Amino acid sequence: MWRRVKLFIAAIALVSYSSVASGCAAHPSQPSRPLGQPFDLKAGTSAVLADGLKLTFERVRADSRCPLDALCIQAGEAIVVLTLSQSSAAQDEREVSTTPARSEAAYLSYTIKLVALAPYPRSTQQIRPDEYVATLTVDRRATAAFDDGRIYDLTAGTIFYIPPQPHDSWVVGNEPYVSLHLLGANQYAK
Repeated sequence: MWRRVKLFIAAIALVSYSSVASGCAAHPSQPSRPLGQPFDLKAGTSAVLADGLKLTFERVRADSRCPLDALCIQAGEAIVVLTLSQSSAAQDEREVSTTPARSEAAYLSYTIKLVALAPYPRSTQQIRPDEYVATLTVDRRATAAFDDGRIYDLTAGTIFYIPPQPHDSWVVGNEPYVSLHLLGANQYAK
């Protein structure tokens, strides 16, 4: 009889352990995300990017977007609060908005962009804080620094001028970088 009780307890322990182990493996608390690709993050959760940047979607501070079932004079906006940290740098808070002009924020050598925020408001439903899901992208950028302390971040799709002065430039991250250098362009149309 005592042997059967021991076997029963051992079986229960084994089943419990395997359930917990498989549950933890299937639902990591901080999934790794690649740079440059959109990903979804629920309010109150975090993601760690491939190079160690931790991004936490803290909350939606304000949501004045025009409901889908209403007619509004303005589109309104939603403001998302993010916390960013990397092992060698201090944790910092940034805000991004659904308004295109305020949808990006910078942290260290990263650009964080809010691509979308769901759900979209309806006049008949209240959105609970934990229902929000932000679609974000995180990219790195190239940088140029001058002896006088000026630092320029060179982001994808921008046109920039680097004067013929001593400077250092580097690409931060593992994204491909292509730039077209027009030497003598400042003398071209004189």
